Amino acid sequence: MKTKLFLTTLVMAFLVSGITGFAQDFDRDCQFDGPRKGLPAIPDLSADQMKSMQKLRLEHQKEVLPLRTKLQSGRLDLKTLIMEEASQKQIDRKIEEIGSFRTELMKLKVAHRMEIRNLLTDEQKVFFDMPRKGRRGAGGRDHHFQGPRGMRGKQGLRK
Repeated sequence: MKTKLFLTTLVMAFLVSGITGFAQDFDRDCQFDGPRKGLPAIPDLSADQMKSMQKLRLEHQKEVLPLRTKLQSGRLDLKTLIMEEASQKQIDRKIEEIGSFRTELMKLKVAHRMEIRNLLTDEQKVFFDMPRKGRRGAGGRDHHFQGPRGMRGKQGLRK
């Protein structure tokens, strides 16, 4: 009985440690070491480009932070309305408000990407415009889900 309990505990600990590894949010676009830490992994960036990108990133973060706070607050307010069984009209209004925050955040994100893109040479733009799945992140590995037998995505899962 003790052996079974020990093995169960050991397996659970292993599973929990594996799940927390998957739960970590990796910024697949960024390098994690050296002087370019936090910058997109774009080849041949000049010092001026890196400095400009860092400045734009900081400005973007300052601009986005209040909206993210409002978005999170709106989500919590929506949960509260649902728990208090508010009218559908109040819930719909809150959903519209949350949607407006998300729209504004997306507009800021695209504008920021365009500002960054304008700093790049034509060769760098080709790399920058690549879909994220095609790029390699930290450690040169793809951070996509590996299902059973090495199959990717939902095709590796069984019902």
